[in-house]
Parts: sequence; structure tokens; C-alpha cells
Amino acid sequence: MFAVAVVLIDANDDPLSAVFLVLAAVPWTFLLSALADWIGEPPVWFNLLFLSAGILLNAALLLLLGRWLRRVRAHG
Repeated sequence: MFAVAVVLIDANDDPLSAVFLVLAAVPWTFLLSALADWIGEPPVWFNLLFLSAGILLNAALLLLLGRWLRRVRAHG
């Protein structure tokens, strides 16, 4: 999931290309927005790091949800 989102970003192509990265990290992007209001405008590297962590967290949560659903279906 993270690799797909990062491949879609091309800084030379379109300034809105990072929208896919932001959408893949929802709801953690809202937390980043709240942090930006609190600490001021964070640097670009912090935004990318935070969004990357959000994507990885979403992927891990989807994996755990899928395992749980498979276990529930197997037991009945």
C-alpha cells in the first residue's frame, strides 16, 4: 500500500500528486493537521515521515482485521 502511494507521487509532475499519499493515511492526516496548528507549520520531511507512518499503520490495521475476520469465520 505504501509503495503504491509513493510511486504515485512525482514532484515534477503535479503539485497535487501527494493527495494520494494523504488519502492513504487518513485518519492520521487529521492528527497531523491538529499538530500543525499546535506546533506551527512542520517541515516537508516531517509531513512525509508522518504520512508514511500513517500508511504503514493503516496497512497493519487492515492486516490484523483480515486475520481476525478469517479466524472468526473459521470458528463459526
